[in-house]
Amino acid sequence: MRVVFNTSPIIILNKLQLLEKAFTLFPDIYIPAGVIEEFNHKLNSSESLIGKIIEQKHIHIETVKESRFYIRLREILGRGETEAILLGLELDADFIILDDKAARNKAMSFGLNIKGAVGILRLLYKQELISTGPDKIYEILQDHHFRIQYKIFRSILDEFY
Repeated sequence: MRVVFNTSPIIILNKLQLLEKAFTLFPDIYIPAGVIEEFNHKLNSSESLIGKIIEQKHIHIETVKESRFYIRLREILGRGETEAILLGLELDADFIILDDKAARNKAMSFGLNIKGAVGILRLLYKQELISTGPDKIYEILQDHHFRIQYKIFRSILDEFY
């Protein structure tokens, strides 16, 4: 199974201290080079996070070529989202891991399958890789300014309450 990760799900899973567990869910993970560069701008301690990513043997960091399509997508999306979508299309990925609503909608319009950070949490709960209750996870997400309505969060993780 091939998945492509964007920046924000990696950051939030790292803040939840679940990134390494999340990486065990998929045999082939692809991360666009633009996502790695976004870490340098978004995180103060990006070196340790990038190190976690690079040391994983099943994670591939790929450069996405700047085409006309790339330039058009960049007019409406960030670099990481643009590169994740284009890499997903190029690889015929099973899933793109995105949280941004506009990026998710654009990816789905291209026929890509989407999961977000909460979808990854659901998979981690199903594999019994999380012992923290969903309400505590939601509280931590809110502390880190992750925007999701409780009603939606609850509906995704309902079976684990």
